[in-house]
Amino acid sequence: MVSMESIKIAQWGGRHIAYMPLYMADRLGLFAAQGLDVTIYGAGNDNEIFNEVAKGRAQFGVGDPVFVALGQQQGFDTRVVAAIVSNAPMWGITHHAEIKPFTQISDFVGLRVGTFPKPSTAYTLMSALKARHPRLLKSTQIVEAEIGQQAYLLASDQVDLILDLEPTVSSALRQGLRLACSMSDFYPELLMTGLMTSAATIAAAPDTVGKVVRGIQQALTLIRAQPEKAVNIGCAMFPTLSPSIMTEAVQRIIAANAWPEQAIIAPQGWANTLRMRQDVGELEAIPPFDSVVDQRFAYAALAE
Repeated sequence: MVSMESIKIAQWGGRHIAYMPLYMADRLGLFAAQGLDVTIYGAGNDNEIFNEVAKGRAQFGVGDPVFVALGQQQGFDTRVVAAIVSNAPMWGITHHAEIKPFTQISDFVGLRVGTFPKPSTAYTLMSALKARHPRLLKSTQIVEAEIGQQAYLLASDQVDLILDLEPTVSSALRQGLRLACSMSDFYPELLMTGLMTSAATIAAAPDTVGKVVRGIQQALTLIRAQPEKAVNIGCAMFPTLSPSIMTEAVQRIIAANAWPEQAIIAPQGWANTLRMRQDVGELEAIPPFDSVVDQRFAYAALAE
């Protein structure tokens, strides 16, 4: 009998099909085929995911990878080793008929926008837009709510639109809400979600890191080749949603190119992600690429 290695992977928030490469690698046995017994657990906001890794409570974290750069400012030596979600697969939805679908930054003027709480990526996407266009978006308000409470903001008329993820977006559209915008129109190239680990883990267990990244790469390839597998896993994760809603959600994410073909981290997307955090005053300086990103595992996985 093959001995299995137990590892823990902390992830942002609750269940989100944007993280489908992670779930496919787990549920389809891609990790198990590498000899890994994986426990995936939610650990709160993006900064809390990073803390799980930095403080050794999890070997890996799945969340906003910018916290690897932010962590360096605090003396934590961690790395991003794989891309999981690219671009900005978040959409603005509303119940106001007068808010028509838009693609211009000026259309945010005067709107109250509901987001996940700071320092989440959703909050930062809007905060960076305001920082880049302070005069234009002076009247635009950001209203924070805990993960899962965004719909309440709309229902209670505290906001005009909310930014949310799939499958919430497709489900809301079926219930009569309207699609207002896609954040990828304002951020065409980002690294939204990455796989993080500590430099200590890389040094002590490089084979383990390679196995996890290999599972992620296999899942990224499988999503595009057999998207119905992602739909099936999504339906199992969200049993109250119909297969048709889940199919719409998966197709919307694929159309947004939010699941990259490769786990390799695009330097331009990484740079754009860090500049966004600089714009909101969270990151003092952009660190050298190789000091926060370790590409060797992703390249090795792609070559197999």
